[in-house]
Amino acid sequence: MITLAPYPKLQAVLLAALAVVLPALLLSPMAQAAEEGHGGGGLPQLDPSYWPSQIFWFLLSFGLLYLLVSRVVLPPLSGTLEKRQSLIDTDLAEAGRLAESAKATRAAYEDALAKARNEANATVNAIVAAAGQEAAAQQATQHAALKARLTEAETKIRAARTHAMGEVQQAARDLAHIVVDKAAGIKLGGGQ
Repeated sequence: MITLAPYPKLQAVLLAALAVVLPALLLSPMAQAAEEGHGGGGLPQLDPSYWPSQIFWFLLSFGLLYLLVSRVVLPPLSGTLEKRQSLIDTDLAEAGRLAESAKATRAAYEDALAKARNEANATVNAIVAAAGQEAAAQQATQHAALKARLTEAETKIRAARTHAMGEVQQAARDLAHIVVDKAAGIKLGGGQ
């Protein structure tokens, strides 16, 4: 035999169904007419003499069905719906909180990215300026070195020209002495 002790709600549903169906079968006018041997045709629900008992059984059946549904069926359903709504509300609140957190994180990321970009631009500009200053300093140093070398070279050239002119003059004098010696036969001073 199957026991329904661990299932009190199922037991209550079965007892309520039995309480609704059994009296309807036992006390219905159709059952009474069949027992008395009246085999009349027609629809008993349209016969006004049956209306009081039909209304009584309708109200009793409806009342028991209402109690069954409101006490046994609806509480678990409403509990489930409340749990689902609570879970949905919790999830929506969490999603909203996470969306706000994501927006804040994105804003912080964009701020950090802009700051890093500005710092990188400042660093690049500083490096370019330092390189420009260093290049200008090197160029000035090289220009000064080249100017010094040019001045030194010009001085050497002048000295070399002066020396060369002196030698040319000496060579011209010597040549003039040699020409005069040979042409005139006079010796002018011994190659001065």
